[in-house]
Amino acid sequence: FGFLRVKELSGTEALLRQLCRLKPRAIICNTRDLHAPILQLLKPYQQNGGIVICYDYPVQLACDQVIFDRAKNATLATQHLLKAGHRRIGIHPGHRYPRDKRFSSPRLGGFKTALKEAHVPLRNDWIFYSERTYEEAGQDIAAQFLALPVSKRPTALYIVNDRTAAAFVHTAMREDVKVPEELSIVSDDDLPSASSCYVPLTAVSQPVQQIAETVVKLLEERLKNPDMTPRYNVIEGELTSRRSVAKTSA
Repeated sequence: FGFLRVKELSGTEALLRQLCRLKPRAIICNTRDLHAPILQLLKPYQQNGGIVICYDYPVQLACDQVIFDRAKNATLATQHLLKAGHRRIGIHPGHRYPRDKRFSSPRLGGFKTALKEAHVPLRNDWIFYSERTYEEAGQDIAAQFLALPVSKRPTALYIVNDRTAAAFVHTAMREDVKVPEELSIVSDDDLPSASSCYVPLTAVSQPVQQIAETVVKLLEERLKNPDMTPRYNVIEGELTSRRSVAKTSA
């Protein structure tokens, strides 16, 4: 169970109620974009013996959870750029929900943490947003970057995700911005396409396989022993270095 778009939240409550009425033995729930009141519908289902395994974002629910640590991904990416000598670092934290306060940006939080630990100031004008996604978002944030005077641009960017980063790089290079000589890029997800771009992308992984295997393992164990204390597993990505990051003294 789960939805990936805010516009679909209006029908989520009715669908989850219907699912619980069917009384499956267990529900695996993707918690992305599901706010707390909807998730509370799972409590009566649990009280009647149903098993819930949640994954992705942490939730206030007494159940087994597998959490993808997006903040850690951002911290790893930013630390990699800092180690390369960059101090003028920007971010595109992913799709923005500016009018919906239920949604936060853990990647932006991890980015801020890494800058703070390195005593590097945060520049709000180097946080690039787009109302669109993937390639279109990459074009949007490239336009924002290119609109800045050359002396006012960051020398490095952490961009979520690979498709957005690739579109950004292609758009910027068409305007004679050299990657990585003038601008270093770290992407997120580390899909196979990250290594096959014109400039192969340094990227932090989203370990989908590990998340899925952990969910299945917890479910199998829970089916055998329903009375276990709820377990909380955090999964972190790994950074793979490629050609899109260059060292700098700037």
